[in-house]
Amino acid sequence: MSFWKNKMVKKPQNLTVFCLDVGVGMQTPSSVDGKTYLEKANEILSIMIQRRIFAESKDELSLILFGSDETDNDLSQQLGGYENISLIYNAKPYESTQLEFLANGLQKGAASADFLDVITVALDIVHTEKKKKNYNICRIILLTNFLGYFDDEGVDGILKGFQLSTQADESDGIELVVISEEFEPENMEAFSNVDDSVMMNKTKAEESTKTEEQLKAECCISKIVEEGVVGACYSFDHALKAVCGFEKRSVNPAAWKCNLTISKQLTIPCIAFAKTKMATTKQSWKKCHAQTHKTTDIISECNYYTVEDGDEVSVHQSDIGKAFKYGMDLIPYSKDDEFQAKYVTEGKTLDVIAFTRSSLIPHHLFMGDQAHLVQGTDEQARGAISTLVEALLTSDEEMCAIACYVYRKGTNPKLVAMLPRSKDKYAALVMVQLPFSEDVRPLAFPSFKNVETLKEQEEMIDELIDDMMLTNEETGEELFAPKETINPHFQRTFQCLSHRMLHSRGKLPNISDHIKSILQQNTQVMKQCEDKLQQLIKLFPVGSQNVEKKGEKTNDLWKNMVFKSASEDQPSESSEIKANLKIDEKVITKIGLNTPKEDFIRLIETAVSNQTSTTYVYEEMITCIRELLNDVLAMKHSFKITQCFNIILQSACKNSQVSRVNKFLQEVKSDLKNAEKIEIWKNIFQQNSIGLISRDDDVEGATRGECDAFLSDDVSITTSQQVDIVDEFMNEDDDADDLLDMLE
Repeated sequence: MSFWKNKMVKKPQNLTVFCLDVGVGMQTPSSVDGKTYLEKANEILSIMIQRRIFAESKDELSLILFGSDETDNDLSQQLGGYENISLIYNAKPYESTQLEFLANGLQKGAASADFLDVITVALDIVHTEKKKKNYNICRIILLTNFLGYFDDEGVDGILKGFQLSTQADESDGIELVVISEEFEPENMEAFSNVDDSVMMNKTKAEESTKTEEQLKAECCISKIVEEGVVGACYSFDHALKAVCGFEKRSVNPAAWKCNLTISKQLTIPCIAFAKTKMATTKQSWKKCHAQTHKTTDIISECNYYTVEDGDEVSVHQSDIGKAFKYGMDLIPYSKDDEFQAKYVTEGKTLDVIAFTRSSLIPHHLFMGDQAHLVQGTDEQARGAISTLVEALLTSDEEMCAIACYVYRKGTNPKLVAMLPRSKDKYAALVMVQLPFSEDVRPLAFPSFKNVETLKEQEEMIDELIDDMMLTNEETGEELFAPKETINPHFQRTFQCLSHRMLHSRGKLPNISDHIKSILQQNTQVMKQCEDKLQQLIKLFPVGSQNVEKKGEKTNDLWKNMVFKSASEDQPSESSEIKANLKIDEKVITKIGLNTPKEDFIRLIETAVSNQTSTTYVYEEMITCIRELLNDVLAMKHSFKITQCFNIILQSACKNSQVSRVNKFLQEVKSDLKNAEKIEIWKNIFQQNSIGLISRDDDVEGATRGECDAFLSDDVSITTSQQVDIVDEFMNEDDDADDLLDMLE
């Protein structure tokens, strides 16, 4: 089998047999926190199952309860004995039903059972199931405090059961994990997960509070492990801390096979695997019915309508097309146009364009959500890749390759850098995406050439960096290592989901302490640099400074204006001017289509200082309103048009423009009638009560009868009106990014 096919072999399943003690001894409260041992074991077991569920694991579990009132296992039926041992689940995938059983269906037992009998039953299950399926790892996890009688005569048979699995299979045999009270130091030497520091936790001066049966059970377990069984031992508290974080989703590596082309004469068959990729939970979210919890009960339908003669007419899906909004215009874009406009690529491509120094590619230019490792597909190809990597690394300056990458036929090309990486076991090229010119944002920062620092300050910063190093030089331990640091966002999501899985109603739990501690500062690191931080305060004296707030941010002001309804938009003119003057400090000489209301207010405010007549400003606004009304998508600008009419109506009396504004309104009504734009008249004028200025407000205003007649529904349509406005253009709320772009 070739190298790349070997990588694509389906990951084998694992089988875990959980043996939970529910007997009388487990109902004893702990002297540490008052919880019973059964409550602790149940919590640990529930979290372990939750971890596998959210990791979308394909592994399987078996659950055995011992110390129960009932007896239900195959060995008891076939051979007799093995009392008070019940098999609840046998080789089942991890599911929420198991969590529900542990939360609501778990019954305390009034008896006790021999834990060696339980291990024997578990071994029988493992051997039986391994004949049916090819498990990779089989593990028995025993959760008990050993407060019960047991007979150690069956130890030899148990050892044969473990050894039989090791001899018969290519796997590492069956593992034994014990979760109990902390073992005595002399009984922990055989376990693989115990180091010297753990063994020294208990001094000889400490007197053990364990019973004789517990100490005897520990010696028995230790003897089993000493005979070659792969084993581990954890206390209840240690196990709870170890499993408190949810596992990441198990993903099989997907291979991307292509030819690395350096020239027409040199082609290397290669294969790439994603080494890092941004994780997401989006693929797990599905729409379902809130009551039945079934996705099949949700049927989504999308219908489109157009308005003809005031009636809604259904539009067939084949008549719906795309359009590109370019300024005020819409450019139709058919499916044929979309197909022909695609960047044509013939297929998978990984062509080296040139080589360059790695120092010319700074880290901030790395983009994309994943990085790939590129290796050869066979021995010869891997040798060629290894030679290329060695040549790039051993040059005078470390070099890298710049290549054109096309994932598959029809996809857009990408610019990538291929960085050499050499390890003891392999040599590969690390492929990361680079930006194009459009992807790079120009940023300007002030220069530090004139900034002077003292030598003492620089030395203190160097010492602080040394004290806050993540890696311990003596032990080699690294804090916040990417492989070990879990995402707190995912942990919180899974915490809430696991709670909702068991409790369909009620509030979600607070963020657990272990999630909060994921990205908190390490107390030991911060403690060792306390002195340096105090000295830094002296070397870099800082103080509070009262800075006068110049005003609200542009973004906040814009939101307030956009989401304020036209009916509520009645502030005084002076306050309106002051608020909007904060938006843009640029000099306004003409009213634009993007922000006509704000431009009008600015021009009115500065008319005296700029020696500009108010008549000119009103004519500018009238011209702008006409352009918006004559646009093919006038209804899309209805909110903006309403704002323009409101502001000229509010300020007309003060600026002696009542006659001009009333005349303009009459002209607009006449134009709409002739152009058969009845919908604009109804949705903008009548709906928002935009009418003439009456004589009650100004002597040049219209009479009461003229005002009433103006808003009456006397605009009729002489011919059939054609209105073809797609629903998405009827939305008055522009996209936030588009609105902000208009301000620039």
